[in-house]
Amino acid sequence: MASIETELQPFRVPNYVLVCRETGLKQDGLKPQAGIPLKDIPNKTLIQMCDDFKASVLSKARADRGNE
Repeated sequence: MASIETELQPFRVPNYVLVCRETGLKQDGLKPQAGIPLKDIPNKTLIQMCDDFKASVLSKARADRGNE
């Protein structure tokens, strides 16, 4: 069996995190979503967010692979 080697790009690292907010009224128009720069987020929060992201990626990979 032949194999093909592929170089993968790493996940993109954002410059900020988005703030969850309630959706506004349609007649008020679109409002830009607020973001907080990574440098302003406490390390403990960043670590938890990274751990959550890692768990989500691995869970998605397992779900997409089925029962290998």
